[in-house]
Amino acid sequence: EPARSRGLLRSLIVVNLSSEEVGRAAGQNMARGRQELAHLIAEAQGRGEIRTELKPAQLAQLFQQTFLGAMLLSMLDPSVHLTSWLDPMFDFFWSSIASHGQSKLRRRAAQRQGRSSR
Repeated sequence: EPARSRGLLRSLIVVNLSSEEVGRAAGQNMARGRQELAHLIAEAQGRGEIRTELKPAQLAQLFQQTFLGAMLLSMLDPSVHLTSWLDPMFDFFWSSIASHGQSKLRRRAAQRQGRSSR
């Protein structure tokens, strides 16, 4: 799993940038992933869980950009473990896109979890 190994993460990035053909295939895979994520986001928007100001495709792309940025930055800084960045990254992203009610629910759940781990 790339999140556990800086070397594996670096290798995956280098391989995907090593040639046009490989890069094109990686880009197509990323596009498919964005489409799937956009579909899930659209469903969540329909249920009122995610704000509707941005289109699902835009939110999927923003999520992918945020995640890939976290991967790249963690790879460049040996003191950082990607796994320690993913939860805060997701929490920040979620708080930005969640409907007001969903954001409050997540905050309450996090507070309860913090109390139970003490």
